[in-house]
Amino acid sequence: RGRQVAGLIWLERIAKAALVTADGVAEEGVAVPPKAAEVPASLGVVLIWVRRTERRKGLASAMLDAARGCLASIGAPPVPVEQVAFSQTTDMGSLFARRYIGQTHQGALLQYTPVCT
Repeated sequence: RGRQVAGLIWLERIAKAALVTADGVAEEGVAVPPKAAEVPASLGVVLIWVRRTERRKGLASAMLDAARGCLASIGAPPVPVEQVAFSQTTDMGSLFARRYIGQTHQGALLQYTPVCT
């Protein structure tokens, strides 16, 4: 498509994230305080953006797959999907994140607060 930007991904390395269920409640059934249900995580997704005309073509997944591979050590496998966390997501972002990670955490999502904002 010429020289137009089709997508953008902003990531950061992290150490942990909160395990959040589909209804926005931490695993123990408590509202999501920053320290609740923390689990190890390696990759934090601050932002994924795809141009409206390029959506639903797998671009966001491809960018995240490439990032997982690039952020792994040389010769190591990609960062596991179960260690990918997402920052505060929009409704569309939550839908993408849940589809991307699948049933890795039984429908729950890893969320964290970005340190680079």
